[in-house]
Amino acid sequence: MKDKRCTITKMLLPYLAITPTLISCAGPMSPFGAHNPFTAKNVEYFAHDKTEALRDLSSERVAKIEFYPSHMNYHDKGSVQIKITSPVQLTEESKFQIFYNNLNVTSDVVKKSQVEISADGKQYLVTIPRIKLPAHKGHDVSVRFIGKDFILEKEYPRPTCRLDKLNPIVDTYPFNVKKSFISSLQNYGKQKELNPSLMAGLIAKESGFNTKAVSWAKAIGLTQITELAESHVLDQYKNWPEYPDLDNYSVATIKTLIKLGKVNENNEWRLNKRYSILGGISYIRYIESYWDRYPEHIARFGLTDLVLASYNSGPYRVRREIEKLGDSWLQSNQLNEARKYVKMVKSYCYHFSNGERYL
Repeated sequence: MKDKRCTITKMLLPYLAITPTLISCAGPMSPFGAHNPFTAKNVEYFAHDKTEALRDLSSERVAKIEFYPSHMNYHDKGSVQIKITSPVQLTEESKFQIFYNNLNVTSDVVKKSQVEISADGKQYLVTIPRIKLPAHKGHDVSVRFIGKDFILEKEYPRPTCRLDKLNPIVDTYPFNVKKSFISSLQNYGKQKELNPSLMAGLIAKESGFNTKAVSWAKAIGLTQITELAESHVLDQYKNWPEYPDLDNYSVATIKTLIKLGKVNENNEWRLNKRYSILGGISYIRYIESYWDRYPEHIARFGLTDLVLASYNSGPYRVRREIEKLGDSWLQSNQLNEARKYVKMVKSYCYHFSNGERYL
């Protein structure tokens, strides 16, 4: 029989690492609401190292902290669940704390959340509604559980994605994409040895799966190939159709020509689904070959981030910022869009391949 859960309000306060003080002064905003620094002073703080091991617990009786979705999501919003499981029944000494960018936001979270304790008294379930983690900001979220004789802390993992992992596409929410198109991406990924979920994430970010998308920079199609990128792609695919002098027109004119059907998938390769996917892959391979000349950067920063940032901002600009800022290259003001782009594509990639959605 499943555990029955009882929703608690005031009954829960002895279990939380907070003192119920009413103060209306609001501080800086976080995804969990306005942070109140005065209330935060009343939140107990346990200064233990994050890596501290559990004590006096056998391997069969281990505390756990779990998140759902299991990794952060930068491209959607919804409810996040935190499940904290204790090997023994919770007592008044059992407490949990939630930290956001080094701020103790436990009281902010509790005010807007539904917090439950399982019928057997061994589990918290915290449901935090309406969470949005914008990609242009940094988000460090961790949860700490303080038991009678142990402390456990876990960070909310960031979404991960790699070029060379052939992760199948499980779900493309919030985009409604035809199964035939997903199947094509899977096949191209296998043929070209490139992660199909990453390609789906790139397309989601670039065009929202709109085959006729045109950007202010005159990037066209699913993978948003610009004139400069096109020159590298057509070195490999010389016979693909090009509409004459298309890049000499204004963005408004290009959009009108596409809408009228004068520029179409038969006379402009970037509007052809198959060619656009293959062209995007070709440009990624070109970028990879650029970074092959700098193996020290690949070893230090990882090929995936270098390629994605370069797809957005160009490899030369990325390399220039690495040479100027080293480990902080992606925090450069010159790469603001690239920073957001990398996080968004990896978020789409991870969640497309895992099929996780917000509640």
